[in-house]
Amino acid sequence: MPLHNVDTALARNRDRFLISGREPNGVRADILQSWRRSATLSIQPDSFSPLYQPDELNPDGRLLRAAEPVLRHLTSKSGDLGLGFLVTDDEARILARWTDSPAMLRLLDKVSADRGHVFSEDIIGTNGLGTAVELGRVVRVDGREHYADILGEFTCVGVPIRDPLARRMIGVLDITCAADHDNKLITLLATQTAEKIEQSMYEQQSPREQALLRHFLAARRTTGGVVVVSERLMLADPRAGRLLEGFDQPLLWERASRALAASRPVEEELETAEGRTLATTMTAINEGGEVLGVILQIRPRGRERPQRRRPAEAADEHRPGLVGESAGLRAAFRACRDASEHSVVLISGEQGVGKSALARSVHLAGPARELHICDCDVETDGLLAWYDALRTTLAGDPGTLLIPHVDLLPESERKPVGGLLRIASGRGWRILMTAALGGPRSARTIADQMNAVEVVLTPLRDRIEDVPPLAELFAAPRKLTPEVTQLLIRLLWPGNVRELETTIARIMSAGLSQAPIRLTDIPPELAANASRRALTRFERAEISALLNALADCDGNKTEAAKLAGVSRSTFYRKLRAGGIDLENTAF
Repeated sequence: MPLHNVDTALARNRDRFLISGREPNGVRADILQSWRRSATLSIQPDSFSPLYQPDELNPDGRLLRAAEPVLRHLTSKSGDLGLGFLVTDDEARILARWTDSPAMLRLLDKVSADRGHVFSEDIIGTNGLGTAVELGRVVRVDGREHYADILGEFTCVGVPIRDPLARRMIGVLDITCAADHDNKLITLLATQTAEKIEQSMYEQQSPREQALLRHFLAARRTTGGVVVVSERLMLADPRAGRLLEGFDQPLLWERASRALAASRPVEEELETAEGRTLATTMTAINEGGEVLGVILQIRPRGRERPQRRRPAEAADEHRPGLVGESAGLRAAFRACRDASEHSVVLISGEQGVGKSALARSVHLAGPARELHICDCDVETDGLLAWYDALRTTLAGDPGTLLIPHVDLLPESERKPVGGLLRIASGRGWRILMTAALGGPRSARTIADQMNAVEVVLTPLRDRIEDVPPLAELFAAPRKLTPEVTQLLIRLLWPGNVRELETTIARIMSAGLSQAPIRLTDIPPELAANASRRALTRFERAEISALLNALADCDGNKTEAAKLAGVSRSTFYRKLRAGGIDLENTAF
């Protein structure tokens, strides 16, 4: 579509939204959500007036020292391209600008895009600087996608710049040109330039600070909260940051420094201002014979302590409404119950695995309180109503909040919703979310975006001992004969608990008899998929890995065999041994 037609269509959609509030078609999700936020704040698109706060500038010296040589060099090479470069702080306040284009300089002056002016989204609406700060990620705004009328002649790409040590956003790089929807290179240029600035900032760090960063990143792969602290520096992951609220760097260093002379990790307890007890394991960081600092592994203690004194099973047996005795189910329940006492929890796992049942059980196992449910499975048009309902719910007395299908929440909304939930958790709400995801990496991404603790509920094929009690529950009041139970155990249940329930219901619907369910009642195709013998746990894990490889390769068996590191014939043989015939199975 020609540029003129794109702008005309955008302008028409924008006017429709601004005048009538009608939801426009063909507008990018990030832009539409930003328009909604801007409208909610009653920002006037025809009245453009960014704040001017030169006296409040407190730039991070490292940021401008790193950005200056990178952008000065880039500006000298791009004078004929009509580009402008802006760097802001983490509140979208402009710290500096660079351009060798007289035309671009006039345009920037026209919209007050200069040092000291604040371009936050809550002041001027949708724009490349403020919206990038709001979302914490790369944002591109083309022409009439801007909320303010006067910014319609620009294309802007804002990229967050993060502290290479703490990994928190400290500013935004914005590259601006005349409105051009077809200019794809500006986004690539902006992201690559921001990476160069971050790399320059990293290189400014002393070798000591760089070494501390390496140790911090390595320690984050472990469980619990992680802090690296030295005389001049403190790095904390999100969970540790929440637990240590109120502890500043000097105070923590005073406590941690006693581990420097120890030959082994030192275990101590810390008391927070709220009276919570934290268990810490402190280990000195040594590199090249030099002591650099201390790593602290932090976990809450207090309400968990009595549970350690009880017999191993006693604390875990009270799982109301949750059927099964597998180690995987018990571990997920414990982790979910404990983490929800102090954090927002994301329960992730495959479709139908029982995530909501786990959440409800954790709710019932705690003190009597009201359960509220805000399902994210809503149409885009209903997102504002959903958000309003969420805020109204959390404004009430603390209870338990279950948010199913949080993976359906638009990515642009995860950070602000996560902040709202974190505040509510601090007020005493127990907050549990569920997400049906294809892989743990994407689950971790959502957990990080929403500052939540992830608890993974393993698939039914990996907790096969839960199949008999679940099948008995679904079949009641009819009984299952032992041979039927054995057959059900040998199946892999790719649809998990939901598939098992559906299968039992199908068997039950075939007749009204109250007699026990026998092998003759089992559908032939179901029996054909069962192995001739019971599989070991290792065999089940191996078959699961082969099926995951097949899914990753979109059903291409040759590529799946390569990915799994076996020959095609071995791939077929192992699956057939588990009762899976690829020739008659749809993937």
